[in-house]
Amino acid sequence: MRVAGTSLGEIDNMIHELQKLRVFLVSEGERLQRELAHYGKLTRATLRSSRIITDSLPSCKLIPDRAGRD
Repeated sequence: MRVAGTSLGEIDNMIHELQKLRVFLVSEGERLQRELAHYGKLTRATLRSSRIITDSLPSCKLIPDRAGRD
């Protein structure tokens, strides 16, 4: 019976470790979902800013460089 007791103890330990690993993986999955959502928001904000900048560029009047022409 001692061999069975040792094996059951090892199985219990393995189950406990797997449960801890599952909790960790679920937690990491949730964290990654939050990070990706945040990254998506930053990407959209960056694209909006870039569009505003590029849309305003044609309306800017460039001043000719007069250096060396005098």
